[in-house]
Amino acid sequence: METTKRLFGLLIIALASVALFVACSDEETCLADGDCDEGQVCDAEVCRTSCTTNAECEEGETCQLSADGNQVCLEGSVNNLNNLNNVNNSNNSNNLNNVETTYFIAQVLDTTATECDGTDPGSDLIYVSLEESDGTILGFGNIVDDGTTGDNNENNLGANLDGNPPGSTEMCPDFSDSTVTALGCGGFVTLEFLDDGGNRVGGIAGQQIRVYEFGTQCATGTDTDEFDIILCTDPSNTPGSCTMNIGGGSGEIAATIP
Repeated sequence: METTKRLFGLLIIALASVALFVACSDEETCLADGDCDEGQVCDAEVCRTSCTTNAECEEGETCQLSADGNQVCLEGSVNNLNNLNNVNNSNNSNNLNNVETTYFIAQVLDTTATECDGTDPGSDLIYVSLEESDGTILGFGNIVDDGTTGDNNENNLGANLDGNPPGSTEMCPDFSDSTVTALGCGGFVTLEFLDDGGNRVGGIAGQQIRVYEFGTQCATGTDTDEFDIILCTDPSNTPGSCTMNIGGGSGEIAATIP
């Protein structure tokens, strides 16, 4: 009788192991994003759905920032990206006080003075990057929205702001549609940041957003163009969420995320 019980117990354990193996095999393993289907990224060696909102996820999942720094669909609601911006510095133990607010979207707004007219296309952006405080680049700006204005704005196609490093190795390339994005007087671009794998990355306190603008550093005798760097609190780029001005100026400016 005891032998029968032991055999039955071993059978139960074996069946449970098989069930666990089958469940795990449903997840596609990977070593790089290229191993995954379109719309997925390789996160912790598992292919997961890339997302910006909960609506893009399956039932029971939410759009979260993973431990690997990817914005993906995961089970549960811990670190839900839609709630990160509600985290504050309160001592209330019910709040996620250890979660740093993450900013996925930033805006560069032209603030060139009144002399910005038909002869000046406003601030001329060569690249925008998200960096660590020591200058290590985490990602480059990719346009998700723009409000460029004026007939003088002939170079606003944004071909150079596509999430990739500048196409030219020269810090002052020839002024063209493929190397410079001109904002026009009072115009703006709203950007997300993509790493070298094409994954969306977010910035936290202490990191910085660098804007490299053509300006007087690349063309002597030109008027000084000015701009502001503004953080947007909604990762899905809801209009009106870009209100946190963290710095600005002309030429090359690095503004620190507070």
